[in-house]
Amino acid sequence: MLALALVLAASPVDVQLRNAALLGPSSRAPIGWALAAPVRVVSWPRSTLPRVRHDGPLGAFEVLVDLSREGTEVEARVRQPVRALGVGAWPVVLKAGAVLALQGHDAQGWQVAFLPEHHVPFSVMTLEDDARPVTRAVRPATPLRFRLEDGGSGECAVDELFQTPTSEAPTLRLEPSRWTCLRAGDDVGGFSPVRAETDLLEVSGWVRRASVRCDGVSSGLGLSGLGAGAGDGLLEAEAATLPKGTKLLDAAGGAVVTTLIRPARALALDGGAWRLEPLVRGSLTVQWSRVFLEPSVAPFRETQRWHGVGSSGSTASDWPRPRAATE
Repeated sequence: MLALALVLAASPVDVQLRNAALLGPSSRAPIGWALAAPVRVVSWPRSTLPRVRHDGPLGAFEVLVDLSREGTEVEARVRQPVRALGVGAWPVVLKAGAVLALQGHDAQGWQVAFLPEHHVPFSVMTLEDDARPVTRAVRPATPLRFRLEDGGSGECAVDELFQTPTSEAPTLRLEPSRWTCLRAGDDVGGFSPVRAETDLLEVSGWVRRASVRCDGVSSGLGLSGLGAGAGDGLLEAEAATLPKGTKLLDAAGGAVVTTLIRPARALALDGGAWRLEPLVRGSLTVQWSRVFLEPSVAPFRETQRWHGVGSSGSTASDWPRPRAATE
């Protein structure tokens, strides 16, 4: 347990539930959802099933999150520049602050994935648990420029990156408008060493001078956005106010997932379950949609009637989804 705690403490990423279904630790059934909730990974019962803990202004909770579940989106924000594994021999550095989709965790480390709108020639990468920060060389890289035919010089666009300075080397195809290329050393034959970068990552390689364009180039350090949505429904149920200090369980007699730090309105569901009104603080939202109360709690019930039930979401239809792990 001590070794696991040390590994998690050394995590190269900060984790946030961008939009995630919350699963009960004992029931492993959906009991709610959360938006924009920063969490700490406590353990990994499965490679795609982290147990996470949130501590914030709406109270603390500890639940499971299934990264393979449709609609669940969990972000990993890189803490400091680190090298990535799982990309063959390509020297790839993820930048501090880069936000990627968390895919899971295995013996090699944290699995992260890119979205299509990131426009990078990679899909999934691995970050070691004890990854050390990358430090810059004393000699800084400069914009890639070549002398033009009219005697001047211009900044250049690159659409193909070579792994080594030979025509037979493995290559990467780049979208020139998305990348900025910086010279990283002296030429070798007809090739120039470069560092190609976006706002998320850097890739080191070589460009063939004869195929480089040096006109009408724009910076590739752009940003992309993701969508959001909301809706409402109706539910016939009894309403009640749950007192401060009420413990919410993931099943009748199950595990405690959170303790209310203030009174909360709730609706009684079938089988003794309860649905609470969404808890909101800024962009942080937590909704307990099917939880149970400790036996000692006796909430005041009101007359059964129809109630509006809010719902919210912030999903990307092409969010990279890991394959569900088997028990």
